Amino acid sequence: MEDEKGLRKIMEFMRLFAIVLLGLNIYYYCFGYFRVMGWAPAVVERLLDSFTRNTFLFKASWVSKTLAVVFLLLSCLGTRGRKDEKVKGISVAGYAVIGLALLYGADLLRSLSMPAGLATALYAGLLSAGFLLLLSAGAWLSRLFNNDLMKDIFNKDNESFPQEERLMENEFSVNLRTSYLLRGKQHHGWLNVVNPFRATMVLGTPGSGKSFAIINEFIRQHLAKGFCMYIYDYKFDDLSRICYNTLLRHQDKFDRPVGFYVINFDNPAKATAATPCYPSSCPTSWTPTKAPQPSCSTSTRAGFRSRGTFSWSRPSTSWPPSSGF
Repeated sequence: MEDEKGLRKIMEFMRLFAIVLLGLNIYYYCFGYFRVMGWAPAVVERLLDSFTRNTFLFKASWVSKTLAVVFLLLSCLGTRGRKDEKVKGISVAGYAVIGLALLYGADLLRSLSMPAGLATALYAGLLSAGFLLLLSAGAWLSRLFNNDLMKDIFNKDNESFPQEERLMENEFSVNLRTSYLLRGKQHHGWLNVVNPFRATMVLGTPGSGKSFAIINEFIRQHLAKGFCMYIYDYKFDDLSRICYNTLLRHQDKFDRPVGFYVINFDNPAKATAATPCYPSSCPTSWTPTKAPQPSCSTSTRAGFRSRGTFSWSRPSTSWPPSSGF
């Protein structure tokens, strides 16, 4: 807080010093009129004469004006501007150009033949107007620098970057369309998973669209390329329907007709009838029924502790929910 106060005082001093320089310029180059009006004491006249001989301040009119512009610019850049979303760079440049033209063009008045009072008033007026325009341009310049992201409150422009827009496809790839904003323009690109066998992790909160944007495309594109797959459908039958319909459309991609099978232990009526036992290892018709007992007995914590006391009432309820393959 103390540093900000100190910086503010320095900026105010610079602005005051610029005003003093312009005042000295008006007084020195319109000194004849002020002497006639009796506003030029002898002490002031000697001081001005000393300044002329010992400094470069009054070597030419543009010297003091340039110093005033420099101090004014420094004071404006060091000041934090008030937030303004409507500040345009072209407006700042226009005010600055007009201000400089008035400030330096005022010297032409001194070469014209007109009453001294009128010339002094016009000269001082043009310098004051030019100074005020430069002050406004400097203030807007600080606002422009400090608030160049006001129209992008979430900083999307600065956080965006060029992304892949080429389609890189091979016999194993999964290619997802993308859309991104770069420098205020909408671009379209591709997310190319050229080697899905190295594993693909999809992260997101519930309901964020992981299945809709990524998983569904993996299923469609891999089936279209002749892949077989095992799908764990946690929200049965969401992914299973997509897999089944896609498989029907792309049966021509396989060497022979490919079947669609469902394992559903929550609702066995929707499952495909199958047994994990080979026919040659089933001497009786009861063998396929008894064979899953050891697996089911160890698939639950209670069954693992009880070992041989597993109660076989509904073997289908002891397995995971549902899968489609």
